[in-house]
Parts: sequence; structure tokens; C-alpha cells
Amino acid sequence: MITLIVSMIAAAIVVLHGIFSKINRMSRCTPTGMRVAWVLVTAGSMGIFLSPFFGRAAPTVWEAALMSGVAGYVLFDRRKRKAYCSGGSDDI
Repeated sequence: MITLIVSMIAAAIVVLHGIFSKINRMSRCTPTGMRVAWVLVTAGSMGIFLSPFFGRAAPTVWEAALMSGVAGYVLFDRRKRKAYCSGGSDDI
């Protein structure tokens, strides 16, 4: 039961951060690979978040740890992004 709660909280963090902080701020200069990667990570996290409502069993300890690791990476990634367009914003 605790792994289900941890996994759902971590998935919710990734979904909210992906939608509001990453995907929403992408510009036309954002590389296609980065767009696809964030859409897939966010969609996968949404699947993990919604899976208990559709009858999936509680995740294992390793699955909850993996989802928590992804959430930690998403929240604490503070690297400076380089601008891909000339004359654009420094933060992509």
C-alpha cells in the first residue's frame, strides 16, 4: 500500500512538472527529440498515476523507487539550458 502511495505521488509530481514547467514553456526552437522525450515521460507518468483506478495491482518496491528517482531528477535538475535559436531566451 505504501508503494502505491509513493508511486502515485511521484507520478503526480512528474506529470505536473512536465505539463506546467517543461512542455508549456517549449518554443519553436526546442529540438524535436526533447519535445518527444518530455511528452513520453509525462504520458508514462500519467499512466502510472491512473493505473490503480483501472485495476492494476500495487507497484513493487523497485517500481516505486524508479518513479521516485524520476521525480527527484525532474524536480532537482538545475542545469542551465542553452538557447537553440539565435535571439531567443536562454532558458528552454
